[in-house]
Amino acid sequence: MKKFPFLILCLILIIPIKAQKNSIKWVPSESVNMGFPQDYSGFSRYFDRKTGITFFLANDDKNLYIKLEAVNEAIQMKLIQLGMVLEFQLSDHTENIARIDFPPDAQSKNEVLPSVQRSDIAKLKQSHLWRANQFFTEGFQRSNGQLTLGKPEGLRARISVDSMKMNYEVIIPLVELVSEKLRKKDLSRLEILMTATIDAFPQPNRARANDFTRPATDRFGNPISRRPGTDRFGHGGMDMMGTAGNRFAPVNESYDLLFRRQSIKRNFRLSHSD
Repeated sequence: MKKFPFLILCLILIIPIKAQKNSIKWVPSESVNMGFPQDYSGFSRYFDRKTGITFFLANDDKNLYIKLEAVNEAIQMKLIQLGMVLEFQLSDHTENIARIDFPPDAQSKNEVLPSVQRSDIAKLKQSHLWRANQFFTEGFQRSNGQLTLGKPEGLRARISVDSMKMNYEVIIPLVELVSEKLRKKDLSRLEILMTATIDAFPQPNRARANDFTRPATDRFGNPISRRPGTDRFGHGGMDMMGTAGNRFAPVNESYDLLFRRQSIKRNFRLSHSD
């Protein structure tokens, strides 16, 4: 009989820990200036090894903050040419799915496959940044339809690029994500399923291969095999936090990234201030 109270005590201690294990970080509202966070170092961070995309997530009492950072160039090509859709589904409001659609860059489609080489990627990213000016939403409480990238208030998003990365930043006011009825509850008990979907390119003619689809060879033109996580020359790879030891995925892996649809899912809970 003495074991029974002990088991109850263990359950009391374990259940709250389990409920909070996937809670994202809380950030104070004053840390968000000029419409978007200036520093993501204190955010919860999740790395998807298959795509090389790092997700940064946090919330305060007003907004959910999201950043997607893509370093793999095959994925960057797909983001430019095919766009990306983010979906949000609430655990106790499953009949509604809210979506954010970053459309493809139609003007650069002829520039990419099958002729593009890695030296062209920087130019393509910069051209896409100049042309990208809108995104689309549906299923939210208030802001649905065509929205302008980079606006400083409300449900907002922006895209930025540098020599290695493509960044997608999204801020969703909690009033957009959950109904007034749900906002009266403890939001930290509400689980959110976020899904990032990137479509696939059609299969190319392998005879017209480029840097991404050409079989890997040594300096004498002989086929070489690689360990998982290395590039076409047997170097590099990424660590668990998404830092590129070499931002070029193995050629066989790049082929899979380009011509297969990616659907990345992440469950998380909102946090509350102490």
